[in-house]
Amino acid sequence: MVKLLQAGVAGVKTSKMWVKPKIMIHLDRGYDWSTQEWFYDSIIANGFDMSTVHVQGISCYPFWDKDNSTLANFKTNMHNMAAKYKKGIVCAETDWPTVCSKAGDNIPPSLTSKFPFSAEGQVMWVKKLAAIVKGVPGNLGMGVMYWEPAWIDNALGLQSLGSACESSVLFWGTWSDGKLVAKAMSD
Repeated sequence: MVKLLQAGVAGVKTSKMWVKPKIMIHLDRGYDWSTQEWFYDSIIANGFDMSTVHVQGISCYPFWDKDNSTLANFKTNMHNMAAKYKKGIVCAETDWPTVCSKAGDNIPPSLTSKFPFSAEGQVMWVKKLAAIVKGVPGNLGMGVMYWEPAWIDNALGLQSLGSACESSVLFWGTWSDGKLVAKAMSD
């Protein structure tokens, strides 16, 4: 893994781009500090130089782990990462469903009771995540990226693509609805 990461860093550093991109390592399970710590401590112990990384990215999906994918765990993880690794942190992937008939099986009740499955719920979700990211100590929280704004379940109803929910679509049938939600998220 370290050789692969080092090769990626070298590729960015030797590129001929007029502006050098920031280098980010992105892991899933943004609610799980033990996973993040294990990964980063392992690559460091095996010779990876963390000074070559500018940003740590994490995913925050509410439907991955009913027992643990809570906002409290997401916040704790980000604070622990900031304290230990002192890198910028971005929530590189998230979404909130608009339709989720299996929510009781997949999403922590602490979330389903606060965020409706609707466009309004999506706005509330992103604003809450943004507040958590903004509160990371040392001003190390760098932002939230909404991943796959056109997510719908596949035609066969398979859950193999990661979501147990039917729709996380972030746009609507009328342009005015989408503009209103986009404006609300930018406030």
